[in-house]
Amino acid sequence: MLRFAAVLLMAGLMAPLPACGDPCESVQQEIEEVGREIQRDPGAVLERTKELEALQAELERLGCLG
Repeated sequence: MLRFAAVLLMAGLMAPLPACGDPCESVQQEIEEVGREIQRDPGAVLERTKELEALQAELERLGCLG
């Protein structure tokens, strides 16, 4: 269940960002890297979910989520 939630969070964060600039793209790249790492090591999903949530908060702070 938790893994499913992490995948949904990751998919939502990886959607195209409407107001993307360089800072937004940088955070987006970090999210994509975390997603790849979760795919390689599904056992790390709990730890990485917290990181994804922090990255989502950063996107919101930057105004990237429109």
